[in-house]
Amino acid sequence: MLRFGLKTKFSINLLLILLVAMLMLAFVVMMITRQTLIKNGLRRAQSVIKAIETLSGHDPANFHGAMPDRFDSDIKKIMTASGIVCGRLFDGQLQELTAGNDCWRAGELLMFAQKAMASDGIITGYVDSTWGFFYERSAFMVIASPLKSESRKLGAVCLLYDLGPVYDELERVQKLLFYYIAFNAVLLTFFGVFRLWQITGKPLQKLVKRADEFQPDGDLLFLSDEEQNEFNKLSRSLNRMLTNIDTDKKKLKSTVLSLEAANAELRKAHQEMIRAEKMASVGRLSSGLAHEIGNPIGI
Repeated sequence: MLRFGLKTKFSINLLLILLVAMLMLAFVVMMITRQTLIKNGLRRAQSVIKAIETLSGHDPANFHGAMPDRFDSDIKKIMTASGIVCGRLFDGQLQELTAGNDCWRAGELLMFAQKAMASDGIITGYVDSTWGFFYERSAFMVIASPLKSESRKLGAVCLLYDLGPVYDELERVQKLLFYYIAFNAVLLTFFGVFRLWQITGKPLQKLVKRADEFQPDGDLLFLSDEEQNEFNKLSRSLNRMLTNIDTDKKKLKSTVLSLEAANAELRKAHQEMIRAEKMASVGRLSSGLAHEIGNPIGI
């Protein structure tokens, strides 16, 4: 089983935390960038709609029957310059006019045009789909809007905006973000581990070294300074603990010596008692013998 040192654990955990934080930030940046690019495309489409209204001169005649070639050509140029893939103009009865580039989604464009005429405002939506790196995404944005002359609706315009360039720009930004994340993650991990090691690793190493060098009868204690941090508090606590242990050890040694002296006194008194008892027994025996010798018949 692999065992990692404190510095390695610092590095791994700090790197993971930084990567998660930066990836979350990158996701937010990508979403904001995507919305910004799509809004830019919507503004382009709105500019095309304004240009079509301007070219038409708000003349209802331009929205009936065949459209003038010059008008049709000018609209195509505006659409191409604005990144519009295709577009369709409809008259007031939603009959398709020959304007804009060719569209392969004419039925769906007509549906959006109907919604725009009914809502009296710009309608947006998405059609088709394409696969990105992780998820499925829309391929085109549809922008539909009624064309007005004062309060009268002349017709409707429906534009198809290709989101491919938006995704290309997002991929470019995504690559830059990934390079930025990788570089900063390594740099910040190195700096963070260095600072963490200075703050925590070295004091811990000193405590371990002092603990290894500690001798029961020595005066070596854990060094501390006046800074009020956890390591200095721990050093002072360890110093107090060692002082108390040393004091208790001396008390215990004194108590043991006292008990040993008392035990020796008890053994000496016990021996003296045994000797006295023996002497008393000898005395009684001698007295008995002397009595028997002096008075053998027991008179």
